[in-house]
Amino acid sequence: MKINELYQQISLLLQKSFIDNPKNEAAILICFVLNIEKKDFILLQNERQLTNKQIKQVTKLAKERLKGRSIAELINKKDFYDLEFFVTKDVLIPRPETELLIELTLPLFKKDQEIDILEIGVGSGAISLVLATKFINAKIDAIDISKKALSITKINIIKNNIQIDKINLIKSDFFKFSPKKQYDLIISNPPYIPQKEVENLIKNKIVSDPKIALAGGKDGLVFYKKLKEFGLKFLKSSGFIVFEHGIGQREDIKNIFGNDFKIECFDDLAGIDRAFVIQK
Repeated sequence: MKINELYQQISLLLQKSFIDNPKNEAAILICFVLNIEKKDFILLQNERQLTNKQIKQVTKLAKERLKGRSIAELINKKDFYDLEFFVTKDVLIPRPETELLIELTLPLFKKDQEIDILEIGVGSGAISLVLATKFINAKIDAIDISKKALSITKINIIKNNIQIDKINLIKSDFFKFSPKKQYDLIISNPPYIPQKEVENLIKNKIVSDPKIALAGGKDGLVFYKKLKEFGLKFLKSSGFIVFEHGIGQREDIKNIFGNDFKIECFDDLAGIDRAFVIQK
């Protein structure tokens, strides 16, 4: 079987299961197994003969995709902003909409300014690593309750040639975290989906991310209530908190932070309410 024949077969398989952009995903899986670039896929698709082992590998990955696992998880790779990250089932896969947090943060400080940053729930390290490349004199503390997530972040620090002592990785439950300093910036893409909704998403194979990275308590707001309390104590005067939130949570979050902070709300490129920038 040639590449193009398998490509058509896998595309049809994914299409029947209502996968978005099945042809692109089929090409990604084939390129991953063959260890070739997309441009080589186009050049070789009508020429290169595949081995039975390669056909089985691609087919197996496609079937895993149908079980709800993301493409990024299957190929252990995801681009975020201008960096590439190693990812697994143990971390939240970085989403394009989360890049808005980077865009909102960049104008807040000068590139060479000495600032202290805290990321809550570092996951794969996507946000912290990008900020480390943008703010050259920043000192970053990155916490996560998951030891596996911190290990993956460390892999990505090395993978992206980030100075190893620029990001301080801390294993901690945010609800028990009590640092010995204050921060100029606190940033997070927290768990904000209500518990029951997360259970349905996982049950229906809509998401395959770790439950702990998604579930924000009964109403999805438990993190924000703690974040306000934390910010009052550990955010420097005139410092910023930048974070993502879910659809329909904007007014509730405004009420949580009340009159203690200056509040700005932002939509993503799709026009969906997505993020806050809050200043002390």
